[in-house]
Amino acid sequence: MTSQQLPNDEPGVLKMAHQLSIWAKDGDPEKGIEHDTKFYTFSGQVPWAMPPCTEKITPDSAAEATDIPKPKVVLLRLLGPQDEQDHSFPHSCQRLLGFLKTEADIKTAFTAADALDFITNDHPQAVIVTDPALTVRDTASPCYKPAASIVLEKLKTYVAAGGRAIFCCYFTLAHPIDVGPFFKTHFNRSWVWLALHRAVVEYQPAALENFPPNNYLKKYYNIKSCFLKGVDPSEALYKDPKTEDSRDDLTAAAYGKFGNGYIGWIGDDNKELLLDEAVFAMCGFTKLHPQLDKWYPDTSVRVDLTGAKVGGTQLSS
Repeated sequence: MTSQQLPNDEPGVLKMAHQLSIWAKDGDPEKGIEHDTKFYTFSGQVPWAMPPCTEKITPDSAAEATDIPKPKVVLLRLLGPQDEQDHSFPHSCQRLLGFLKTEADIKTAFTAADALDFITNDHPQAVIVTDPALTVRDTASPCYKPAASIVLEKLKTYVAAGGRAIFCCYFTLAHPIDVGPFFKTHFNRSWVWLALHRAVVEYQPAALENFPPNNYLKKYYNIKSCFLKGVDPSEALYKDPKTEDSRDDLTAAAYGKFGNGYIGWIGDDNKELLLDEAVFAMCGFTKLHPQLDKWYPDTSVRVDLTGAKVGGTQLSS
């Protein structure tokens, strides 16, 4: 959920909301998952609301016109559309897709054949891995794709040769115990799933040296996010600096070198602004026109869209 304003056309109506946080037991998802739920009563904005950050890492500048042909960006969606009309993904990721369409030609690969074709022949500037199909190891799972291993090997070759692969969007639905082995086996990273909760994440200057320059990333974001542990400080772009216990190794966005290319990961679970801007930057686009925030509305999940109203009470999760 975001910090959007709730409708206030019913004065005196009691509203309730809860925040669910989950984390790996003892920092190891193999040991199980623990959870904690906090309930709130309120009126007006949700308790975790805060003004959006407007302070940017680098100064503002306008996008420059160019006659250079748009580069290609491939969306890897091997689990296929989430509904018959493929409404869910384009809606929940509307801002991200809007940002990308201003600078790139987008191609979507629903099959392994399309993925291999697009990566080989279109020479994309970036491949965005939008679901967890590549991580599924259980052959009995309905999400298991036999050809995923072939696509993954092609993706690794593409990145090592200078490409970019960004793991985000519904990739956060990957099973926690599959995340660590996936990054360790295929990208030599000790990135392990650690937690899911809402936090204000802050950019880390130590990770900016190898990050693409841009005119739009903010110094902090308020997001509901999955978090990784084991991310090297030089690759941990956004972290949660304020934890309530010893779980202090919480990375919400990571970006690192692999061969001659780069891999990125964004844990933003609610498709909020960090997802849109961080993915756009990781794809190598340096300028985001200031008007884009107005052209493409924030379609992240928010209380007034997900809450179930019972009597006079708004129940949300």
